Amino acid sequence: MKKKRTRWIVAVAVAACVALAVGMVAVWPHLKPDGEKPPVSAKTEHTSVSTMESGGGDTTATKTEKPIESDKTTTTTVVKPTIPQAPLVKPLALASPAYPKMAARPADGYGDGYDEWKADVRAQRAQAEGHTDGMTAYYARTMAQFLAGEAGENRVYSPLNVYMALAMLAETAEGNSRKQILDLLGVSDLTTLREKCSGLWNGVYLNDGAVTSVLANSLWLSDNDYWQYDMDTVNALAQHYYASTFEGVMGSEEYNKALQDWINEQTDNLLKEQASGLKFDPTTVLALASTICFKAKWEGGFYSENNQQGIFHTSLGKDVSCVYMSDWNMTTAYFGDNFTAVSLGLDDGAYEMIFFLPDKGVTVDSLITDRQVLNLMQGKTGSVDSKYLKVNMSIPKFDMVSDQDLIGGLKQLGVTDVFDAEKSDFGAILTQQTEPVWINKVQHAARVAIDEEGVTAAAYTVMIAPGSAMPKDEMDFVLDRPFMFAITGPGDTILFTGVVENP
Repeated sequence: MKKKRTRWIVAVAVAACVALAVGMVAVWPHLKPDGEKPPVSAKTEHTSVSTMESGGGDTTATKTEKPIESDKTTTTTVVKPTIPQAPLVKPLALASPAYPKMAARPADGYGDGYDEWKADVRAQRAQAEGHTDGMTAYYARTMAQFLAGEAGENRVYSPLNVYMALAMLAETAEGNSRKQILDLLGVSDLTTLREKCSGLWNGVYLNDGAVTSVLANSLWLSDNDYWQYDMDTVNALAQHYYASTFEGVMGSEEYNKALQDWINEQTDNLLKEQASGLKFDPTTVLALASTICFKAKWEGGFYSENNQQGIFHTSLGKDVSCVYMSDWNMTTAYFGDNFTAVSLGLDDGAYEMIFFLPDKGVTVDSLITDRQVLNLMQGKTGSVDSKYLKVNMSIPKFDMVSDQDLIGGLKQLGVTDVFDAEKSDFGAILTQQTEPVWINKVQHAARVAIDEEGVTAAAYTVMIAPGSAMPKDEMDFVLDRPFMFAITGPGDTILFTGVVENP
């Protein structure tokens, strides 16, 4: 009995050896030439793809779940981005917002679907009501700071775009760094700020196939295990600011191009030249980006056959030739102490463009700080004289761009700590801040163009961390010298302001 059991054990052992030999032959082709196995990734990732609606159409959001990491280091796997046709970028989980869904405007104006479209528009615009309250001081202080410039220099600035960028910066900061930003924005706490920004974002949002008025925000993080980020802050940015969050290798060509592509996608390539200079330094810890894109037709419109060649008298005493759009309109003119103003409706009148012509002998720069000008921008028409009359308008076509670093101006406005490595506090986004992190770049670019069809405008802000005579029944309104303008939206939100020195 013992001999049979011994023979059985030997037979099993021999079979096992044969199986092992066969297995080695099978896997040998998969081993490296030097006999070592390929490295095993320490960051195995499981991705699930879902669809979201954005201002530029449907995009794909990738949800990434990370298991516990081993102590081995390998290269990080990257997956496709949410940006169409962009290079490899890895979005963080739960950081892709869903934009509001809006019915398309009927092609014939009042056909099928009109009631649904109108209801969507009303619901969106109603959210802006009350959320512009308390913003007068912010408008006044920042316009005086960022519209100031040299004589003969065109300038354009988006108060709403910069407000959103600063609001997101406040979300990532703590302590005095946050307080300085909140003081400039005119709010006392994050709860109030979130309600206001959500209302502003939704109140000016319109993307119905005829009008585009879309804000977009994003957070860019370093794919470096040294820095750990607070996902609660990431999710708050997505929820209240519709911000997408991305993660990548700072300073890499792919990540730089991803940022540029995102900016261009959100601004319809209107600031492509300016965006081409945006880059991350290898030491960058995080960056914030905010954009606004606006396109709308005149409520009445101009006709190219009425265009006239004319002379524009610059503040430098130089006369330049330009094309004037000319037409007459029955509208209201406003007469301030130092200017005459006329507004033109955009779309259905919820948006408008206001032109401010300084009286002779009055400089256009003085209008930047004129309280009557700001009142009109905010819909406070009772602060000046007005009259409904026939206005013969001559407005020069223009396409103007400005690009400026806002750090110096923000410091003068009281926001200083986030730019100081020894004082900055980013505790709301960094779970551990063992090394100094501060903002070393705040770039704001904006562009506004008008023609016979309407207005096209865009802006981005990127923050990276290391004459008036007596009123007549008829008047001529000829913008043939430096003038100021504003584009306003629902709730009297000021989307863009600018000074035209040379169209």
